[in-house]
Amino acid sequence: MRNLSPRIVLAAIILLTGTSARGDDPYDPGTFRLTPQIDLHLEAVPLEVAPRFSTAFAEGTALRLPPGFQVNVFASAAGLGYPRELVMGPDGVLYVADASGGGQRDSKGSRVLALPDRDGDGVADEIVVVADSLSMCYSIDFHDGELYAAETHQVVKLLDLDGDGFRETHVVVVPDIPAVPPGAFHTSRNMIIDAANDRLFVQVGSPCDLCRQEEAVIGYTTEPLPRNPEFGTILVSNLDGSGRRVWASGIRNVVGLDLHPDTGELWATHNHLDLMGSELPPEWIDIVRDGDFMGYPLVYGWRAWVDFNLPEYQKILPITSADSLMVAIHKRPAALVNAHLAPMAIHFYQGDLLPPEYHHAGFVAIRGGRTAGNLATVPGFKVIALFGSPDGSDTRVADFLTGFQSSDAVWGKPVGIAEDGPGNLFVSTNNVAAIYRISFSPLLATWEHNLPESVLSGATLEIAGTVRILRLGEGAGAPELSLDLSGLGGPASVPLVAVGDSTYQFASHVVVDVPNGLHEVQIHIVHGQYSNRLVGGVAVLPTADVVALIDGPAPGWRFEHSTFARVEPRQREVVFAGEVATSITGTSSGIAGWRAELVASEPVSTVGYKSLRFAFHPGDAQFDGHSLSLAINNPSQSLGNGRGYGQFQLPSVPVDLLSPRPDGRLWLDVTLQEWQIVEVPLEVLQVVEPMERVRLFGNTRGTFYIDEMRLVTSAAPSITAVGDEPLPMAFDLDQSFPNPFNSSSVSPFRTDLDGDVRLEIFDIMGRRVVTVLAGFLPAGSHRATWNGRNDAGQPVASGVYVYRLQAPSVDGWTQATHKLALMR
Repeated sequence: MRNLSPRIVLAAIILLTGTSARGDDPYDPGTFRLTPQIDLHLEAVPLEVAPRFSTAFAEGTALRLPPGFQVNVFASAAGLGYPRELVMGPDGVLYVADASGGGQRDSKGSRVLALPDRDGDGVADEIVVVADSLSMCYSIDFHDGELYAAETHQVVKLLDLDGDGFRETHVVVVPDIPAVPPGAFHTSRNMIIDAANDRLFVQVGSPCDLCRQEEAVIGYTTEPLPRNPEFGTILVSNLDGSGRRVWASGIRNVVGLDLHPDTGELWATHNHLDLMGSELPPEWIDIVRDGDFMGYPLVYGWRAWVDFNLPEYQKILPITSADSLMVAIHKRPAALVNAHLAPMAIHFYQGDLLPPEYHHAGFVAIRGGRTAGNLATVPGFKVIALFGSPDGSDTRVADFLTGFQSSDAVWGKPVGIAEDGPGNLFVSTNNVAAIYRISFSPLLATWEHNLPESVLSGATLEIAGTVRILRLGEGAGAPELSLDLSGLGGPASVPLVAVGDSTYQFASHVVVDVPNGLHEVQIHIVHGQYSNRLVGGVAVLPTADVVALIDGPAPGWRFEHSTFARVEPRQREVVFAGEVATSITGTSSGIAGWRAELVASEPVSTVGYKSLRFAFHPGDAQFDGHSLSLAINNPSQSLGNGRGYGQFQLPSVPVDLLSPRPDGRLWLDVTLQEWQIVEVPLEVLQVVEPMERVRLFGNTRGTFYIDEMRLVTSAAPSITAVGDEPLPMAFDLDQSFPNPFNSSSVSPFRTDLDGDVRLEIFDIMGRRVVTVLAGFLPAGSHRATWNGRNDAGQPVASGVYVYRLQAPSVDGWTQATHKLALMR
């Protein structure tokens, strides 16, 4: 995978907190960070359905893809069985592993299918069975025209000795792969051939949820299995099965395997353990090198220990010195995605049909997601794209193909991915057996522009850039190009000027007149019957706090509460500021807790806000032995607002206000009979757009009080959205935005005294890079911008930097520091 092209870098908006697994901002062993997500600006694309498949799909069915992509049903029939891995054969025909027929070596119900498209219309002409009598065949591959298949207990070469097109002869090349009895886990075997080195890789999963492989057990039970050193490994052997050995260990269940086209290194996707809850552990996508220990059953993320306090996992104990030595070689994964998403196939794109930024990008099928019966807490059932460097550094992920889920119904669980000679992609789903073909518009263009990653609402933007046409459709003369600034409140069509045969330029300005949130700037390209668009994302940041509670619920907000809570939103006895505050009285029965929610009449975008702040007074409530938690949104609340936020409103991660904060201090000191300010970063709450309600819930008894609740903006001084009294000023250095950044990053700060102020940037080794600000400033709120250059005006390299603010205080000097990441 190459570094991100200018279009991806400049158009992307970081949607998830955290940093890449390697490169920009290394994190410490013993932790993990989910890989940041970029926005490919997915849009609804009608699913093209051939008449013979029309009864299987509702009229108007659509999927979501980036601009310029189309999708059609390539095959859909009961004859597909249980499709898993897809491989494009040397004859240009798509082959499918049909894993029907049970998971044991004697089941013999699996087949290999061929789906020819002889007329080239993008739809399979028929389903041809080319091999059968296989045992749970999930994986197939070709080498020198020969077809190989992985069964649950062996790898075979499938031969057509009589030339009738049916491969009736099965030659075993890798025998006696550890087979397991019914009830054991991970009986499928996935394989790939490394043609450059005349060898094959095959994975052998762990037969349990979590167990030592030398003491393997069946599933969740304690029933032992015969010892086998190949459990939980990837094996490598020559193509004839000789030279067989363990390539890598510490694996629970690798599913997808592919070789990177730049390096030839083996990449894999991994499905992790079950019993640590809905948030842990993350699934990894990583390079697997010779001799690697991939963590299982000891650690996850990057050397973060499994929770051995769980009774089911205590069988791993005690931890030995040999265990510690193994963990010491566990490397930081190239990519981590949310727990229980079940990544399946991985495929590195090698064609030229798609835009240049997809060249050697990885595509990963995601079979899990948030639905009934699945532990995942985020939407899934999709294909994601993986961008970064061939060595796994600077990784970013993006949703690429979504839309297989409606409410709690899932009509497509992606499992296999392949590409044909022209560069079209194919995706298989197996809960509803179908194969989809993804193509790209004949119009192909790239652009360079000066769009900022973020801008304050109300600011004036001067926008300029260049578009280069790389490919057109047939005929129709010159294309028409226009700039669409309506997403920022500007004109919808500004013509581009041709400056060469295939080069166009634009320059315009716009006063940003839209609410905070993620907004788009577009280039529309029309050429005869074809159209396409280029999209850049801009985060519009707010200039004022959103106030939800001030002298009772603010306009547009209201309280809802459960049976065991009594809410008085305008009581006057205990007040923080103004005339009234809110009291919440819990009357928990001991069986059911209470709930009080502050609900917005319209969804509120949290883009550009850093925290939720409110005043709290413990009153006479009883806290010992009880719980009091804060969260955003309701787990069962459906959006249905048509604002493009997605199909579900996701709850944030609840924060126990009676527990310590990440820095060790208390969120609340309930022993103090006085008002105190509570500020919970949205990063801690892991809020997913948008916010519709603030939830307080627990089982405390008695009355406590809250007042002055607001979303605090990170982009400007804290100015109330209702009323005209600002919050008190104090010395503070806010987190820079955007972070990570590409072109420039803004650091808001506040000083409480007039005087000389210095803002400096240091590299991770403590060496000063540049002085951004040095001079006299009056007390108040200010912003400083760093353009990613040093004191000499030269661009600095991608990496982690520390910015330090020094300002006068009553005791002499005070200072604050934060980190930020530069992504070139």
